[in-house]
Amino acid sequence: MEIKKLSLILENCDVIEFKGSDIGSFFVDDIKKGIYRVAANSINEMEIAQTTMVEISKNARDVHYQFGAKDDAVDNFERILNIPDITKIEIIFNDNGQEIYREFYPKWEDALYSAEANRLQESFISKKGNLFIYIGEKTDNKLFSCFENDVIRF
Repeated sequence: MEIKKLSLILENCDVIEFKGSDIGSFFVDDIKKGIYRVAANSINEMEIAQTTMVEISKNARDVHYQFGAKDDAVDNFERILNIPDITKIEIIFNDNGQEIYREFYPKWEDALYSAEANRLQESFISKKGNLFIYIGEKTDNKLFSCFENDVIRF
């Protein structure tokens, strides 16, 4: 199975998409299924990943038009680096010609300064220029250090 497309859905409902060929290391662990109130009149069944790590190739760095508006352009990596608000990840896999859709919600804890930011999300640019996104508790230092030290590669 290979990743065809990965979409990061942000708190403001904007979406940043990446081609599967731009995804390097990818790790999602301890997915818990539950039923949650997500709005005043909405209760949904959701899968929440306790740990999410994604490596995105430096070649995927590009202009992102927020909500498709040509007058609201930002650097896609800078947007992710500056605002920790990935609320959902959608993935389309290619499995021998068959497309398989999966979605999950990264674990979320409100930041002290804003309920619209996730204190568990950390992103940085590696020495090689790739974007690393980590969402979860920082308890697995060995795994997290692989990202920090550029040990995991394309």
